[in-house]
Amino acid sequence: MNEGFEVFSTHYAARTVLRALIDSLGALKLLSEEEGTIFEVSIQHLPYRSTHLRQLPKLENLLILRVYLGQSYLIPHWKYRIRLGDRLLVSGPPEQVEAFRAVVS
Repeated sequence: MNEGFEVFSTHYAARTVLRALIDSLGALKLLSEEEGTIFEVSIQHLPYRSTHLRQLPKLENLLILRVYLGQSYLIPHWKYRIRLGDRLLVSGPPEQVEAFRAVVS
């Protein structure tokens, strides 16, 4: 039965973050900055159910890190067609992420 909980391993999460920091020291800056944090935005607005990623509004100063499709994900490209229910991992200033979320959620 799905209760809406996701289980994760803190050991695995810490190991993954450490590996990312070794591979890219810039990741530490991204994780520690208050200005540019990471958010998840779910596409729920029907006019955007089959729109190219580059056509979404309010993307100025935002970085789309991943597109989650159920349990899998892909690294986005501008030609990707967004579908209803896609979840985007977005980095940027919180007020701009919220403006983007208000349009597509």
